[in-house]
Order: sequence, then C-alpha cells, then structure tokens
Amino acid sequence: MKLKHYANLGVGDTLLNEEAWGSLRNNKKQQSFYLPESKEDYNLLCNSDSSLILAADKIGEVFEQYKIKSVFSPGCGRAVLEFHLKQLKPHIHFVCADNSKMTVDRLKQVIPQCNPEDFDMLGGYWPTDHDLVLLNRIDAELSDIELQDMFRAIFCSRVKYIMVILCEDVDFKLACTQYLVRVASFFRQTPLTYTGVLRSVKDFDMYQPWFKLLQSDKINENPVLVLVRRDEDEI
Repeated sequence: MKLKHYANLGVGDTLLNEEAWGSLRNNKKQQSFYLPESKEDYNLLCNSDSSLILAADKIGEVFEQYKIKSVFSPGCGRAVLEFHLKQLKPHIHFVCADNSKMTVDRLKQVIPQCNPEDFDMLGGYWPTDHDLVLLNRIDAELSDIELQDMFRAIFCSRVKYIMVILCEDVDFKLACTQYLVRVASFFRQTPLTYTGVLRSVKDFDMYQPWFKLLQSDKINENPVLVLVRRDEDEI
C-alpha cells in the first residue's frame, strides 16, 4: 500500500524543497522540525527525546553485530539519532549529510563530531569509504524511480550494508487517519502541505536488484530493514 501524506505545517503546498525545510528548521514553534543554533540548546533537544535514545541503543547493537566502523547518514535533518549513536558508539566514524546548506552549516556548529557535509542523494555519486549507509526516514521524499536510482548508486559505491528506517508501515488505520486530516482541512479551510509518499514494508522493494534483506525489525513503530550488497554474479 502507498499513501500520499499531508500535514498542516504552514509552509506552502509541498515540503519537498529546500525553502520549505528551511522555514521549518528556523521556526521555534515547529518543535518536531526546529534546529537550534547553539550547541547547548541542541544538546537539550537531543536529550529530551527518550524514544530516540532507546532507538540508538538497538541500532548500536546492529552496528556491533556487523562490526561497523564507519557510517554515512544522508538526509540526516536534525541528526538527533546520529547524536545518540555517536554518544553510544564513539569509536564509530559518522558522517551526517543533508542537501540543505543552512541545515549543514548549523549542524557544523552543534554536532561537529558527526562531520556534517553537503550531499545530494540523487546526484549519482556516493562515497565509497563507509561500511554502512543509514537511511533514516528519507523514503517519503523520493519516488520509486528515485529510490531505485539511489540504491543502484549505493551498489556502485561498493558499500556493503544499508540500514533503512522507514517513515511508516502504511496500513488501513493510517489511510483512515489521512482521510480524516483531509476532511478536517476542507471544512476548516486550512491548507495542507504535501510531505511525500508513504509505503508499506511490502511495497518497499526498490533495493532488491542490488541488495538483499538480512533482517527486519521495528524500532519505535518504524520498520527497520538491514540490507547487504549482492555479489556481482547475483546481479
């Protein structure tokens, strides 16, 4: 099942552009998106989310299981999960990346230990010097074709492992909730912002020509897939 997702964010018709994300990152009233400018405020933000602390602990166990020494995390946003992962696993080298220059510049101030850098997931080139790519809730922003192109590019970079954390596992309940959101928006005359396409785990299979599933789980209700690169003769 696939579902177009909308939310009342007040940033225009779509969230899928740098300007809309920049507006959210700078808006203190948007607590789920705001990115503080000071390291002190950023640390308070990160430590206020106990669910991500627990998530980092489970993910860290996977990193140890596969002896991960270096992680590349594109589309990292506020990088709160990466903050906790680095605290738990200080020996692992992290690179957090985003395609928003404003976000990257701010991350360089508040989380330099994760080596923030500019990166376009659809640019074709992927770095080759990491053990694992962490794709944390980036799936909604990309179309099926874009996801296929991304997995092909990661395969070509020869990175062995990918961990995918999906935004949601779409089901009937979520579809009904989105229907009610749209109905309420219509009657209240409140414009909604398009945030992307959500997919069920069954419909998230764009990786299969190049990667195979090692294990799956749920962390904080988010589906988590651990993928491993196929051998050349399997392609």
